Amino acid sequence: MAFDRYVAICNPLRHSSILTPRVIVSLSLAIVLRGAILLTRQPFSLLKLPYCKTVVSHTSCEFMSLIKLVCVNTRPQRIYGLLLAFLTLGLDFILIICSYIFILHAVFQLPSKKARLKTLNTCGTHVWAILVFFISAFFSFITQIDLGIALLHISTSL
Repeated sequence: MAFDRYVAICNPLRHSSILTPRVIVSLSLAIVLRGAILLTRQPFSLLKLPYCKTVVSHTSCEFMSLIKLVCVNTRPQRIYGLLLAFLTLGLDFILIICSYIFILHAVFQLPSKKARLKTLNTCGTHVWAILVFFISAFFSFITQIDLGIALLHISTSL
């Protein structure tokens, strides 16, 4: 969506020629493949582990909440989960921020205040949706791990 907003604001007359159905399908496939490549290992790594507890203390069966049920040392899985979270959410967030920096640069070069406000209003709902998603994902992730212990494990493993 951020790329779509960027093209719509920075190149409005070329929007349909830049975002062709082929480009949209290619971007969608790249997103799905990235998710599949990064996240396929997690469920299979959970299959091999012995479990001591049977109750998940969270509303969803996230990887980190299931790791808490395991009896053996899960340091490699926790580090992998932490790195995946920062790679996926962190990279997405950085790319979206970059996109909106370009959008804001283009918006503030518009000649009239009315045009700037209309353009910013168009992007406002997307920004709120992004913030709601990222903030809730961040807090969901943080509630599943003790960030201090995870960072300590990473620093001692280096």
